[in-house]
Amino acid sequence: MASGKTPTIGVQLIVRDEEDLLGRCLDSVRTWARQIVVVDTGSTDGTARIASGLGAQVVDWPWSDDFAAARNAGLTHASTEWILVLDADEAVSEGAEALSAYLESVGEDCCEVALRHRIGERPEDELTSRAIRLFRNGCGFRYEGRVHEQLVLDDGRPATGASVSPIKLIHDGYMPEQLARKGTALRNLRLLEQMLDDSPGDAFLRYNLGVASCQLGRLEEAAHLFEEALALAPGAAAYRPTLVRDYALLLTALDKRAATAQLLTEETKHYPGYADLHWLRGQCLQAQGRLEAACQAYEAAANCGEEARSSYICLHGSHSFRPWTALAEIARSSGEWTLADRLYQGALASEPGYEAAWHGWAEALAEAGGSSDDVSQRFYSLYPGIREHSRTSLMAAKALAGIGGHREALALLKDSGIRHSELECRCLTALGAFSEVEQVVHQDMDETEGVQPETLDYAILAVMNRGTALPDWLAAALGDKEAAGLKRLWERLQLKGAPAQRGNTGDDAPEDKAFLEAAERLSEKALATGLADLGETLSAARGESAETLALRLFRRGYVLRAADRLLRLLQEDRLNAEGLASLGQILFLREHYATAASLFERALEQDSAYQDARLGAAECYARMALAVAENGLRRHPGHPRLTKQRQRLNESLRLMRGLPWQIRWTGAERGHANG
Repeated sequence: MASGKTPTIGVQLIVRDEEDLLGRCLDSVRTWARQIVVVDTGSTDGTARIASGLGAQVVDWPWSDDFAAARNAGLTHASTEWILVLDADEAVSEGAEALSAYLESVGEDCCEVALRHRIGERPEDELTSRAIRLFRNGCGFRYEGRVHEQLVLDDGRPATGASVSPIKLIHDGYMPEQLARKGTALRNLRLLEQMLDDSPGDAFLRYNLGVASCQLGRLEEAAHLFEEALALAPGAAAYRPTLVRDYALLLTALDKRAATAQLLTEETKHYPGYADLHWLRGQCLQAQGRLEAACQAYEAAANCGEEARSSYICLHGSHSFRPWTALAEIARSSGEWTLADRLYQGALASEPGYEAAWHGWAEALAEAGGSSDDVSQRFYSLYPGIREHSRTSLMAAKALAGIGGHREALALLKDSGIRHSELECRCLTALGAFSEVEQVVHQDMDETEGVQPETLDYAILAVMNRGTALPDWLAAALGDKEAAGLKRLWERLQLKGAPAQRGNTGDDAPEDKAFLEAAERLSEKALATGLADLGETLSAARGESAETLALRLFRRGYVLRAADRLLRLLQEDRLNAEGLASLGQILFLREHYATAASLFERALEQDSAYQDARLGAAECYARMALAVAENGLRRHPGHPRLTKQRQRLNESLRLMRGLPWQIRWTGAERGHANG
């Protein structure tokens, strides 16, 4: 470990069974930290050995269900002027080279560091925050709290007045696999319940107990705890805005839109610079069809300044590419193609890997009349370096495939040198290039340890489509359960060369269950890639009802096929509410408003709470009334009452445009309409 310049800096951690993560953490600090103290609370793996090998002083500390006690034990060993506190699932990513100069001039005794919390694999799956992690040794600082410990002074006052240091950390502890590996939620729940028994009125404990309940899937219980915490939390509490954010997310997950909107409408007044709250409010309002109010919320999110945002825990892009993409979606739904085009470009300039913006942009260009080749050329012209960035290229290729540009997607993958077997096979299947699908899968099996099941499915569809036996190399890639299911499926479809059943899958009737699962999965993939006949055959093989198949065809864009089946079922009086409403949507698209309205009304007779049917009927009546007003104006041009009525109806229809009652097909699905 290199001897650092004055002022000296030490690093402190508490760990337990962190051999997979500790090396990265210590490697990020050991070249400049004068001292590293690792408090080991009972590791049974190689954690202590790794820490010692990287130059750390290992302090054994018996675990007593108290994080603060373990932190404070480490502080007693500190010999440097400054202390930086880390966790094993963190690493210093930026700022180390500027730290010494910063500490030489800083006047405060404690400093904040910036954190990026990864919560998923995509580039947008990050939270950002700041926390006091860097402080002077010997100034009376200590930790308090068995869990979610906080830095305080000797008299118990929270550490405040922190300066912002150049240090930036990357944190992986919120990744789903890390939370599951550590059992963090169950451990925290137990400790928090103990602490809450001692301090039942503590809002911070109640809030964190709600977070642990969320992580364990106990959502209603968590909502109750968040509500209580919000009622108890002091208005100036540092954690309160994050509590509001988490509560709003939870209410949204519970589909309590009205409560979410009410909460955020009130709380954005208290935290006008918190982009996440404005963005979440926009999401809620958009789902309710209140598009003008949603646009105002998104604009407020985009206008939040850097200084204001730094005070909060924020979702990456909540002030930029997320609200811009949402505004673009609203513009697209209103047919404002130029505005949507500009907003999508702005979103992608901020985060080139944002998949939602790529897909929305491609759909907007296609809906405005562009061919898939036009869309591809626009991508290339505005992003000439697209082929050089794998993530950006992949997102653009997926977007092209989403509008039915399968050839263009394959060309982009090839030009970019990207291998993405699932997307390649999906595109090749949609193009009917079945022998090439088998070649891709076969090559994957030769070059990699295993092929993803999603990719294998396309090879199975290719073989089914030609009605032959599975080749040996493909049959060998199947697990016992899958082989059992396909054996039954081959027999049911009377295909040649059913794969042999191998072993026992562990179910009571393994071949029956596996057969049904395989038939459903493969049928859905066939419909998604334009193999409608094969999709219907697989549906029939698993005994699917005529109405279920008709609805699946409708959702995948096969309008003519779905209409034919739904009309036959209507004549037989065999349609449920969803079937009636789906047929109503088809007739609405053909501008048969009166007949569509009657079908929506029949759906409501079966299910009075069916909101989509209610909205569909309302729009049908509004369009019929508008037609009457316009006919009257043709006979009596300029008639004031009819003119006013037409204006009111047009305004009503403009507002209805944002109500999400109609299915919205992708470009690829629109290509199925006459298939």
